[in-house]
Amino acid sequence: MMALMDKPQAPAVRPILLRLAQDYPQAVVYPLRISQEGFKFGSTAADKQNKEGVDRLAALLSEERVPLVTRFMSALDQFGQPFQLFKDWADDMKKLLASKRHTPAMLKEKYREIYSMLFVVPPTVDDSSSTQRSQASSLSAPVGMGDFRRKFAEAFRKDVDSLFGKDGQKLVTMSFKEFSGVLRKFQEQFENHKDKRLMVPPTKLSEYCSWMANFNPSQESRELEIPGQYDGLKKPMPEYHVKIAGFDERVLVMSSIRKPKRITIRGNDEKEYHYLVKGGEDLRQDQRIEQLFILMNRVLEKDPACRARNLQLKTYQVIPMNPRVGLIEWMNNTCPLKEFLFDAMTDSEKKYYSGEQGPPRQHQKWTAKFWDQGKRTAGGMYSMVYQKYSKTETVKEHRAKEGKVPWNLSRRALQQMSTSPEAFHVLRCAMLTSHAVVSVCQYLLGIGDRHLSNFMINLKTGQMVGIDFGHAFGTATQFLPVPELMAIRLTRQIVNVGLPLKVKGLLENTMVHVMRALRQNNDLLLATMDVFVKEVSVDWKQFADRQKQDKMEPEDADEDAAWYPKQKIQSAARKLKGDNPCYITRDEVRLGHSKNPGLKAFESVTMGDKHDNIRAQLAATGLTPEDQIAALIDQATDPNILGRTWAGWEPWV
Repeated sequence: MMALMDKPQAPAVRPILLRLAQDYPQAVVYPLRISQEGFKFGSTAADKQNKEGVDRLAALLSEERVPLVTRFMSALDQFGQPFQLFKDWADDMKKLLASKRHTPAMLKEKYREIYSMLFVVPPTVDDSSSTQRSQASSLSAPVGMGDFRRKFAEAFRKDVDSLFGKDGQKLVTMSFKEFSGVLRKFQEQFENHKDKRLMVPPTKLSEYCSWMANFNPSQESRELEIPGQYDGLKKPMPEYHVKIAGFDERVLVMSSIRKPKRITIRGNDEKEYHYLVKGGEDLRQDQRIEQLFILMNRVLEKDPACRARNLQLKTYQVIPMNPRVGLIEWMNNTCPLKEFLFDAMTDSEKKYYSGEQGPPRQHQKWTAKFWDQGKRTAGGMYSMVYQKYSKTETVKEHRAKEGKVPWNLSRRALQQMSTSPEAFHVLRCAMLTSHAVVSVCQYLLGIGDRHLSNFMINLKTGQMVGIDFGHAFGTATQFLPVPELMAIRLTRQIVNVGLPLKVKGLLENTMVHVMRALRQNNDLLLATMDVFVKEVSVDWKQFADRQKQDKMEPEDADEDAAWYPKQKIQSAARKLKGDNPCYITRDEVRLGHSKNPGLKAFESVTMGDKHDNIRAQLAATGLTPEDQIAALIDQATDPNILGRTWAGWEPWV
């Protein structure tokens, strides 16, 4: 509904949102804050009315009504890695400089944004002061800069002033090439700085934000709810919602590029709640996908065959705070699938796997034969792998790599969790059925980049949970330099859990039941996906820009800003109507790789061989759920595709 507040449909939802803001302010405040930055109003009478409606909504959600929310959001902003935030800004600047549509004022404004965020240390303000309270309406009421960010600001402020000039004076006259050179210089200064602690994220909360470390609701004389307690299924009772009593001093830093941090919120119910703080990312896509999963769960619950088998997706809370930061509910008793499998290896097996003879090294040597010293791109190298290697060579090579990994790692890991043969059987069934449900649901939403770290395993139940939906609606096939030509992950270790039947039996039957139930409710799912059209996230805007640069957009793209999301939802509609998966993958490859010399090879490998592949024998459209799943499994287990896949996906595991 919030996404409609600047659209012609606004009058229909405005009274509902105003009423919700009146009765349940903390349910509406986060969606407003994240949507507000993207609202665009024209000069018509209807637009003026819409703007007044948003202003009234914002007034209802002032600091007096939603105490401490602004400061909590400002505090979470402090968890971003300063150098990574600077790199994000630099990427935006490069796009602006390359677009030739920039003005000196625009460049200065962009520079001021990053400078005030990273290099200006705000004065420390007494939390209880009345002046601070009066700044409640500001979207960034200061909470003070933590030691980690302050040290970065003090260490590099002079360098930035020297490179870009005071207030960005030098930046205004820079060309794209000059800007890139200055960036390289700053990166060298950062990497060669004498204080290496600036590169290592601290593990103490007080280093990031003293306001959070010293948080005391009785001192603040206000209450702050733990976010994410409004599920929309029943009338909320805010008086019974858990409020924040404080924060644990310990912070757990993850190892991925952006270094997300796990914080612990202490509730006034004497329980601890773990959340992952993700900075520098727009989490709206993840949130919407989780909401679609919840909707899919309701569909599965109403379907007799799925209900009898208790087929459900495990979901978790995703709470975007603004387009740059958000919270993700931490799942206890889980570990990544990669860790789950590799912990089942013996020390000698681990050593061999990561050694000179192991599959990763072997794959690197096999693909590196086509490494172009001039272009130096992985995309170009893999394009040649598709063009030059025959099917026979690829299959032989892939089978050899698979043979270097113990065939039963997943079964070993489940056996280590089991106390009896019966327990092993229960865990095995739970893992297979949950993976089947996850695979079908993720396939319908086009979720890609399904490497081993993007699945979590529940260490008590054996159930699988999908995480990280940065690539959805086919973008992993369309935009990754090495296109993903398999729609789901069904590699050897997962298939071998189902031995002796492998994919036949439990796995395939479960997938058919789920697909049939969801296809019968396609109208409901497609109507819900409409929010992607109404409010486009930052990621979708970037992907749309990339597609426009490739000149693959419709002719009236500039007139219709929603062309890209509509195109993506059309792809989901094709899946829900029973189109052959390989034809959908082929069309997505064409959209993103039309200029790639390997396009014909990509298409040929995707479509398969009529002698060997079921998908190549089936029609392009109108498949039954049984045939659709058979084609999907055939494509996901095809060694001719898996053998050419990007190394980081580890298709041999």
